[in-house]
Amino acid sequence: MVTFVSLFLWLVTGVQTVEVATEAPVVRVEFRLDGELVGEVTDNRRTLQIDFGPTLEPHELVAVAYDASNAEVDRALQVINLPSPPVVASLVIDHDETGRPVAARVMTESATRLAPVSIVASLDGVVIEPDASHRYPLPEFEPRTIHLLSVEALWADGSAARTDLSLGGGFGEVVASELTAVPIRISGEEPSIEEVQGRLTAGGDELRVVAVERGGARIYVVRDLGATAALKAAGRSNARASKSIRAHYDPVFEHDLDPDLDRAYLVGVNAIAARGVSAFPVAGPVSLKRWGLPWAVTTLHDRYPDPDDQRIADAVAVAGIRAAGHASPRAVVLVLSARADDRSAHTVAAVKHFLAEIGVPLVVWVAHKKTDSRWGPGTKTVTPKDFSRATDVLLDDVADQRIVWVEGRHLLNRIELDGEELGLALADN
Repeated sequence: MVTFVSLFLWLVTGVQTVEVATEAPVVRVEFRLDGELVGEVTDNRRTLQIDFGPTLEPHELVAVAYDASNAEVDRALQVINLPSPPVVASLVIDHDETGRPVAARVMTESATRLAPVSIVASLDGVVIEPDASHRYPLPEFEPRTIHLLSVEALWADGSAARTDLSLGGGFGEVVASELTAVPIRISGEEPSIEEVQGRLTAGGDELRVVAVERGGARIYVVRDLGATAALKAAGRSNARASKSIRAHYDPVFEHDLDPDLDRAYLVGVNAIAARGVSAFPVAGPVSLKRWGLPWAVTTLHDRYPDPDDQRIADAVAVAGIRAAGHASPRAVVLVLSARADDRSAHTVAAVKHFLAEIGVPLVVWVAHKKTDSRWGPGTKTVTPKDFSRATDVLLDDVADQRIVWVEGRHLLNRIELDGEELGLALADN
């Protein structure tokens, strides 16, 4: 009965016009930004000016519709400055006559109306095969403990959608259909659910931990076009330094990551359109197992780059949103030249703050002997040894990341972790 007409798929700050469409019996719509009432509309146009603040921040915008008796009849939610994928996957649980969950049905939607090319379902990390009716029979599980049911659907164009819910923890019924993935770092022993339980809070309220996972890593690389010549030269040096780049730079097994899932993506710095996440082209994925990160960074380049119109900070923000869209260990790598020209709409400080707010670590590599920049101190990446050391440090950090699943929908910048004594910290900057 209430639907957002204004879809904010770009990086949003400042005052924006928000419009919704309604159907009877709606007579009034309230707008809430991050839980706070910011206005309401009663006229037919259903538009309101809403201030999203001066700097990049993740937000949840909710439109709540009421009828003439002031009863809530519907609500719509839109996330701002967070991933809004064009594909969606959801789960429906089938129960037996005793109420025990026995199978899952996967529902998918795509803006292109195409079906996914693959669907992978798992319970506590163990893959479940579908039956003849395309249901996913659930294996026997202990109903008094919490179990994580996950589904990831993949489309031919590379789009992916994931959904997760918890089972058990009480009487074997579905406990929560919405979960939040919280990236953390560990500096000691692998934490158990019991050790993490009670240490995460949001707004002072304790969050219930469902699972602790370590999935495949996703690394997004943004390269200053001014560094192209230096990177190409480094790539040629890398090739001369080893008969096989893949053998010389294959750190996946060494760093105990997932060789089948670890991926690198290259984010372009030239915007195709004036606004929008999709305006910055993303190439990949590149398998870290097959090629290695130094090869991807130094060898793969845009065909028609325009260094006079690059928007580095904006591209870093987009890379951060992409990385935050996956429940995986993540990082954004920014490769800079000695003097980077940048026509971004957002400042370096604002983008660094934004990545910290959405839980995405930022790593700066500099293709020059001088490593200081507006982005702060960076790591020199000129010679093969430089790339090897920088890659080791980066993948060590990513390998130390874990995903903690908590019940409910929460913004990461509202979550706090009390885990210092266990060597646990939120995986931000």
